Amino acid sequence: MTTRTSVAEALHVIGEYEQHLAATVAPVRTMHVEPDGLVLDEGQRLALTADGLAAFCDAVRAPHPYLRRLRREVRARVLQDHLDRGDPREVVAVLHRNGEFRAFDDPSLLRLRGTEVLEAVVESLPRDAGPFVERLSFQDDMLIINVLGDAVTEEIAPGDAVAAGLQIRHSLTGARATRVESFILRLVCANGMRHADHLARQRTA
Repeated sequence: MTTRTSVAEALHVIGEYEQHLAATVAPVRTMHVEPDGLVLDEGQRLALTADGLAAFCDAVRAPHPYLRRLRREVRARVLQDHLDRGDPREVVAVLHRNGEFRAFDDPSLLRLRGTEVLEAVVESLPRDAGPFVERLSFQDDMLIINVLGDAVTEEIAPGDAVAAGLQIRHSLTGARATRVESFILRLVCANGMRHADHLARQRTA
């Protein structure tokens, strides 16, 4: 979504997307890796896609570039060995979407929802900022949002407008730190071409 939308509409879209991301808390010792995926203690089967395999390897400290080239049967035995050795921790939250494994998470930690992150950023802006969302996209489980404001948009020449904005990059699985980056968006020419200049970066856990 790269057209202007209200914050309320963006929150709705993010909420709908996040509804499909579920968490199942289970002891690692009850999990079993098979060639076609991960089986949880109650028989729930989760497929291991390319992205899921990368997240799995990262969690158990296994060499993903090497494992992805192995036959599925051999790869399953190696991943099972990592689980049996205690990586990751004893009890985990298994994150999954539409029957596919997405990541392991620590059930004792708070995982921020994308809606909460957007609301926090908007609430930190001046009351008269007139915030709106100029870009909203999902790259796997990475949420990317560009927030602009009517109050900080100015036309410096005919057909050439600049606007200050914030870009939010938030991992829905908690795999990476949330990042908020400031930028200036300007129309390069009157045909509507856009160009973003990044000014500073703020990183939050």
